[in-house]
Amino acid sequence: MTLYELAFACWVFGNVLDFDKSYRRFLEAVDNTPDLDDPEHRRALLKWLNEWGCRQFARRYHPRAAREMLSWHNDFGDALPAAERHLWQLDDAEATAAVDAYADLSSRIASLRAGRLPVKFGPVGAAKILFALRPLVFPPWDSPIQNEFCYDGSPESYRRFLQRVADVLQNLAPVCRRNGFDLPELPAKLGRKLATPVKLIDEYYWVTVTRRCKLPPPEALARWLKWAKPGTPKQ
Repeated sequence: MTLYELAFACWVFGNVLDFDKSYRRFLEAVDNTPDLDDPEHRRALLKWLNEWGCRQFARRYHPRAAREMLSWHNDFGDALPAAERHLWQLDDAEATAAVDAYADLSSRIASLRAGRLPVKFGPVGAAKILFALRPLVFPPWDSPIQNEFCYDGSPESYRRFLQRVADVLQNLAPVCRRNGFDLPELPAKLGRKLATPVKLIDEYYWVTVTRRCKLPPPEALARWLKWAKPGTPKQ
């Protein structure tokens, strides 16, 4: 993944899709700091999960899912990395604690199918909740992304995904510095102020993997830029 490819994919994500609207509403509802001890924050989080395609959180079972979320928070909330930590800064102990929290959360019951069959939060729901709580650390994912990289949603595969994203960001860090800014500044540089570095990687995967959008090669972009100059012959 090059910085150019990331920038183009994130431009597509931000300008073609409307996911930013629901995420902005969620952040406004929780004053940018979600607290699962607050029942209003839990309700806002479940509403946002529905808007981001998590159908396992059936609306009629939101009260039950909110109770499960609070129970999980009581057990694992203190084990999450500090809010100011970035993914690439985690040590082994922090990563292990985070994966343990993911494992428990994904096994919680989100709703009942046909009134009796339990439906779990699952790998996608758990990853999105963790992103909502620690957006500098946890990238969201979806089933197509898991399938593309042969992840099965297990805690072990989630840890490998976190390492993949951390490796991508660490490879981009020197490229950012050569262009005059540091990696944490990348979302602002790409016009994605609502995003975080890990969210940018999710946006790239969502555009290129989930939606199978093929990015134009740099030479095509250079040709188009020439066309934008007044008086340039069209080729």
